[in-house]
Amino acid sequence: MVSEPIMADQESTTSLPPSSLHHSGNQPEDLVIPAPLKFLISNIKNLISNTLTSDNYAIWRIQVLQQFTANGYAGHLTGASPSPTDPTTPAFNRWQLVDNNLLSALFSTISPSILPYVITAKTAQEVWQVLERRLQPTCRSRIIQLKNELHHVQMKDLTMQQYLSHIKSIVDNIAASGSTVDPEDIIIHILNGLPTSYNSFKAAIRTNPVNLDLDNLYSLLCSEEINVSQEQAKETLLTASNTALYSSSYNPQRGNKSKKYFKPKQPPQNQHLPMISQAPQTPTSTTRITCQICGKAGHIAINCWHRCNFKYAPTSSRPQQALSAQTSSTNSADWILDTGASAHLTPDIHNVQYPNSYSGHDSVSIANGSTVPIHNSGQGLLPLPDTPRKLQLRNILHVPSLAHNLLSVSKLTVDNPISIRFDANGFVIKDKQARRPLLRGQLRDGLYRIQNQQAPSLAALHANIQTAQLWHRRLGHPHRQILSTLSHTIPDIKNVSPNFSCISCSVAKSHKLHFNRTTSFTNCPFELIHTDVWGPAPIPSTDGFRYYVLFTDDFTRFTWIYLMNNKHETFAKFKIFYKLIKTQFLCKPKFLRSDGGGEFLSNEFTNFLHTHGIQRQLSCPHTLEKNGVAERKHRHLLDLTRTLLHASNLPSTFWSEALATANYVINRLPSTAINLDIPFQRLHGRLPDYSILRTFGCLCFPWLKPYAPNKLAPRSHKCIFLGYSSAHKGYRCYNLTDHKIYISRHVVFHEEIFPYQTQPIQNLQHKTTMPNPISPYLLTPASIQAPTPHTTNSNPTTEQIIPPLPDQGCNPIRTNSPPISDTSIAPRVYESFHPADPSHADSSKIRDY
Repeated sequence: MVSEPIMADQESTTSLPPSSLHHSGNQPEDLVIPAPLKFLISNIKNLISNTLTSDNYAIWRIQVLQQFTANGYAGHLTGASPSPTDPTTPAFNRWQLVDNNLLSALFSTISPSILPYVITAKTAQEVWQVLERRLQPTCRSRIIQLKNELHHVQMKDLTMQQYLSHIKSIVDNIAASGSTVDPEDIIIHILNGLPTSYNSFKAAIRTNPVNLDLDNLYSLLCSEEINVSQEQAKETLLTASNTALYSSSYNPQRGNKSKKYFKPKQPPQNQHLPMISQAPQTPTSTTRITCQICGKAGHIAINCWHRCNFKYAPTSSRPQQALSAQTSSTNSADWILDTGASAHLTPDIHNVQYPNSYSGHDSVSIANGSTVPIHNSGQGLLPLPDTPRKLQLRNILHVPSLAHNLLSVSKLTVDNPISIRFDANGFVIKDKQARRPLLRGQLRDGLYRIQNQQAPSLAALHANIQTAQLWHRRLGHPHRQILSTLSHTIPDIKNVSPNFSCISCSVAKSHKLHFNRTTSFTNCPFELIHTDVWGPAPIPSTDGFRYYVLFTDDFTRFTWIYLMNNKHETFAKFKIFYKLIKTQFLCKPKFLRSDGGGEFLSNEFTNFLHTHGIQRQLSCPHTLEKNGVAERKHRHLLDLTRTLLHASNLPSTFWSEALATANYVINRLPSTAINLDIPFQRLHGRLPDYSILRTFGCLCFPWLKPYAPNKLAPRSHKCIFLGYSSAHKGYRCYNLTDHKIYISRHVVFHEEIFPYQTQPIQNLQHKTTMPNPISPYLLTPASIQAPTPHTTNSNPTTEQIIPPLPDQGCNPIRTNSPPISDTSIAPRVYESFHPADPSHADSSKIRDY
């Protein structure tokens, strides 16, 4: 019983380290390193993760001093524990042993750029004093810089949560640098940085006699943000519903009368034709700008003081030469550009998609002083000639009494990324981003007209239905409501029938009635993470996996998926996911919600959560509904996985690839759980690029000239579209001839042809192919193969190949803009690279969506 402590003492006994021998010159024996010192030396780099630089001295100093104090060695830094005067005593040897070890520990926390300043120091106190003399002035400059930043902080386009977090970050950095900011000063800086829409709130806070602390101010500001947003929404709606148009008086005598070559245009004299407020002419040396509302020179209608005064009538007795709108029995299908209109108007109900009865009290003012009622309102699309693009027409008002379709120039430019230029010959509509013309029109009879496209024939209507079905397949077979919502983002999708149906969806998505959903109260990404493990799969995937674990962010509903061989890998995958969001998004999860499975309750998993301050939330035993977000995500993913496999007739061994595609697409579809917002947009702050999507499992022809054996060999072969490369901006194409996967950005797709759909799938065989040792862009799958579709020949045989991986396709077109990599999966990431993309993740086992 005595031998064990003796062994422990022997382990704790050591001679002086080389550094102490160098300084003392003698070698005392059997000196014991105290346990707190051993702990500090062993864990100093874990306790102080950031090494000392010229920018973080204040934080580093606090961390080091705290650790030395906690272990009883702060005196070696401050001089409170001086060296014994007699170097021959055992006390001196013990003190020097401790100080030399502390000196080594300090060196390990200093960056190479600072280390030369203290490398010659012989005691920990000497290092401490040198650093304080050299870096303390830099710290004072940092404080001045931070306080100046706090003084000029502005909210601008930030949300209230982001704005307050930014201010708190500045205050925390000031405190870490050794200074403080009074709470009342913080309140003043917060109020000064708010925009003008918060003026009434700021006045109420400043005149409130009751002292207000920061916590109460934070909650009041978050509530006020909601009120301000609601008020702004009401103002926008009020502006949109203001439909009054105006007349203009034209003075033909204005201008330079001495110029013979100038002759103002006269409006048409046919009293049965409706007339619109005359479009502005380009000012020249012989013309003066005249307002269409008041008839005065020097400004245009949009800047007129009387623009919103419906009772105003111009006092001029000159005859009116142009009218805002005039009733007539003659009807025209053309759209006329009107700079004085505040909303789009149409007499044809067919120009309004999903019309709703108008319940407002507004009406349209006619130039003769009368008003006409508004019957319906809704949305619409304006097709442009010679281009598939369509302009969005929001808030179209149906006024049957009008004679022409009127386009509000202000609404058209606000709702679409376009610019419109008018001149004496006509007008040009340009794309702002591409800076290329979309439409050129002429000035006819004093009006700028956009000719209406011919009514679609039965063949065109059938083509529209085919287009909706095509995008239904591209987008991963979403619900009709989701497809209808995306019609505003993808102009090709329009008039989705309420009876729209898909056989693959009916077969693969049949399910029981769902439980009621609970309301989420998270306010920022990664505050709550839902997780669950699925498996084992009835058959292994082509990569040999039988399980996967998903992590869904509650706020954005963005999902990450990691494939696994068994459940024991769950903790390892969570650590990868934790590092990903910590590095790429600078966030840490606060809560982790899962069921009570053993893979989530292991000791190492529990210790990790406790160490990183993550609170665990477990569902009740045998109550899957309590982990409803993860369970519903499983159902959604597997429904779409089965649908993709059924639609393309791929074998079930490719469930992991279909799952990856399903998750990728779901992350880019509007979600009813977040009020039809898009998870990708909520997480990354931008809309996904739908133009890169292609139909999963379709026939494609990539450009394979670099792999041709000679100049007479074919430049392409029949391939099956498998998806998007995570490391390249190109498409993955499975060659039916040599059973290899090629990556190319030059691919022609035939999305209506599915090589595996029309021919039977025969027995699968295991076959391993080696990667191409020559080209790094040539990849080969690593395990199971499936037979290629039958080919017609005299001796019918079935050639064994590796089946393709599921993905999306498109019409037979050449792709010049390849797909982009994603942040949700690492092996095959389908999104653009940006600062939040984990392009370094393990691409063999992660599937992100």
